[in-house]
Amino acid sequence: MRAIDFSAYSVSRMPDEFCTSHWCFDKCCEAPCTRLPHVLYMHVEKTGGSSVECATVRTLVQAGVWTNMGHTDQGAVSACAHRCPERQTFTVISIRDPYAYWASVYRYARFNRAAAAPSPGDMNFEQYIAWMAGEEQKPWWRRTPIRGSPAWSQSVRVRRACGEPCTPDFVLHTESLADDWAALLDTLQVPRYPLPHTNAVKAPYNGLYNTPFSRHTLDRINKMEAWFFRQFPKYTPR
Repeated sequence: MRAIDFSAYSVSRMPDEFCTSHWCFDKCCEAPCTRLPHVLYMHVEKTGGSSVECATVRTLVQAGVWTNMGHTDQGAVSACAHRCPERQTFTVISIRDPYAYWASVYRYARFNRAAAAPSPGDMNFEQYIAWMAGEEQKPWWRRTPIRGSPAWSQSVRVRRACGEPCTPDFVLHTESLADDWAALLDTLQVPRYPLPHTNAVKAPYNGLYNTPFSRHTLDRINKMEAWFFRQFPKYTPR
């Protein structure tokens, strides 16, 4: 296996756009595994994964050390692992405090009226969480493998990518992303490439939409994310 000159790679800040495809599945696996174990990164929506992708796409990906799997599923991750000798891979996933996650989902959907989750229209945060929890209607996205968790919950998204139980080799937490990122690169024994902190949202929305956590809202999130709390005891229900 050839030695890798990491000095040949550097992070290029790419603001206001995605650095790589989020829905490439097994087509994500284009670069050869030039170093083992090869990292497979599972980007769970709304967890800061775009910053990780932008930090790696012109560095560790090009060096053959890393593959960004995007918003992936278990089948794609398994298929990607098969291309590496003896399937020597190192899995990484990013996750987030469930309450901050749902606040981010709401703000993003309210601002963009699109992709990340069904549009809330003019609903306030409590109304939106009640709607997503299925207590006011039972839309199609309620039909998911995890009872009580709508398709846009973090529970479903993590399970889709990581399986059950979810046992990645390394977990990045949005709340401590910079420190976790540095620890990960040290573990991999690669240079500490900086996180560019890019965001695909075209304009700031922080402060535009309040997300107060009433007791009803907390209880609904606790129910939707019960699977997540069991998988990651670092986070506890409020």
